[in-house]
Amino acid sequence: MIYRASAYSMTPERDFGKRAVFFEADTRAEAHQRLRGLLATLWTVSPEAVDFYNLADKTELIAESIGGVETEDHRFIEVGMAHGQAMYIGGSGHPLMFLRQSLDRMMAAYSTLPQRGEPGLRIQLGKFD
Repeated sequence: MIYRASAYSMTPERDFGKRAVFFEADTRAEAHQRLRGLLATLWTVSPEAVDFYNLADKTELIAESIGGVETEDHRFIEVGMAHGQAMYIGGSGHPLMFLRQSLDRMMAAYSTLPQRGEPGLRIQLGKFD
């Protein structure tokens, strides 16, 4: 099953900022362990130095999405809403995708996003249309 989380390294000298991470696991317990292991290896830190929040599986991401069925896989990449439209990951860097079975699917969704965080950036900068 596909999972998404926001993660970061708690090791100051290995700080890469907050990153959205997509990965696969069979259970939530496995997802906790796998996420820490993947990022610990990538960032060269101990698994205990990896922290994350907003862990959600495919079912939760779809259920909590703002876009309907018509937005298809873009629903996995939603991070909020602004001006009545879905906002997507991308305003603060590209997501990390550790996917074996679903990489092509998620890359296609990410590369065809109608926008990548621009509404959120405009709001943060106080520039409203």
